Amino acid sequence: MNDPFVLLIHSRTNSASWSEREQNILNHLAVRFPRLRFAGLPFLYDLDPESNAVQWIRDRKGPLLIFSFISDRAVFALLDFFEISCKRSAFSGEIPVSVSSDSVFCSELSVLSEEDMIPVLEKFSKCVERTFGSEFSGKNSDPLFFELSGDQEERWYPLLDRDRCAGCLECLNFCLFGVYSVREDDRPFVLHPNECRNGCPACSRVCPEEAIIFPLYDDPMISGRSAQEKLAGNKEGKSVRDLFPDSLGEEEKDLLESRLFKSKEQKNDLDSEMERLIEDTEKLIRD
Repeated sequence: MNDPFVLLIHSRTNSASWSEREQNILNHLAVRFPRLRFAGLPFLYDLDPESNAVQWIRDRKGPLLIFSFISDRAVFALLDFFEISCKRSAFSGEIPVSVSSDSVFCSELSVLSEEDMIPVLEKFSKCVERTFGSEFSGKNSDPLFFELSGDQEERWYPLLDRDRCAGCLECLNFCLFGVYSVREDDRPFVLHPNECRNGCPACSRVCPEEAIIFPLYDDPMISGRSAQEKLAGNKEGKSVRDLFPDSLGEEEKDLLESRLFKSKEQKNDLDSEMERLIEDTEKLIRD
């Protein structure tokens, strides 16, 4: 197994404060592991799937620790979108017993304070020591730190959390713009990401499993940061229609609003039918 690698995914607007936080990570781990390799990467969400930077991740052998400015769920969904297979691990529980060559650990920089960052780095350090010892083999030919490059432009498109997706195809039936398609296994996938309308998260509102992520949206449920926080449909006095972006025309808003309410009505009907089925089953058991 190759040595581990630390990947720092820069934010879309790489401010001085974020750069300082990245440098603190480098300093902390470099002192602990002088031969640990680091790479800087442009904002992953904006990269072309065939860019050099994405291809480097795809070809890389050995465990990765990814620090990013989007949620852990969004990073793993992006890796799926780029067809990068890996063994997922977020720093939210106990230290993993073992680390394999395809392990990817992920931690979001924007939600961690400087104080919170130390335990995260310590967990990673213990994983590394448990697997490799405090010294590395030196087999990697990469320099200790380098910047990856890739074609980059600001983008907006949905990501699918495959662990949550139930394959109901609500997203496919709801979207007006042909963003989604279906694989041979009847699972949806994002076929035409550039057809998505900038700022529109409407499909995420009809997904019954909360499996659709827009990493830059300000609602934590939709950005993938908090699956527990339910979206308030009438947030801050706004109607559903008010939540659609200005990039949509009035006819498009009409259609999406109609499909949204139809989807919710169908879900309510299904929930009611399930309740009746449970009641009938319980009655049969009692009788």
